[in-house]
Amino acid sequence: MPRESFKRELQRLEGELLELGGTVENAITESVQTLKKRDLQGSQNLIDNDRLINKRRYAIEADVLIFIATQQPVAGDLHIQAAILDITHELERIGDYAKGIAKISLRIGKGRLIKPLIDIPRMAEKASSMLHRGLDALIRRDTDLA
Repeated sequence: MPRESFKRELQRLEGELLELGGTVENAITESVQTLKKRDLQGSQNLIDNDRLINKRRYAIEADVLIFIATQQPVAGDLHIQAAILDITHELERIGDYAKGIAKISLRIGKGRLIKPLIDIPRMAEKASSMLHRGLDALIRRDTDLA
């Protein structure tokens, strides 16, 4: 019975990590779209919503530390918990980059861009794809995919 509780909690934490990853993926995509479309309100919304990403990061980190303290995972399970701690930090940082793009969009305002946005949306798409595949590899424990 205690092992089932352990597995459920581990799956819950992984689910929280995936949700945060999805939120950050969306922030990347939306930040570039708001820049491209000159959507100043959308840019402001992204900046405001960055607080939610930060809040979720700290909540996941607290839950992981409680999990480690109460469940005392060993070996592979402990490595996963350490990875979740590290990844949540990186996801929050990526969210900060999306916020930075939104801030740039606000600074430019409705002004003309120096050149059309072609490369930046492609880079954002590649970054989002890499993030998605990286999280998928962790959850599946797929070293080849990683």
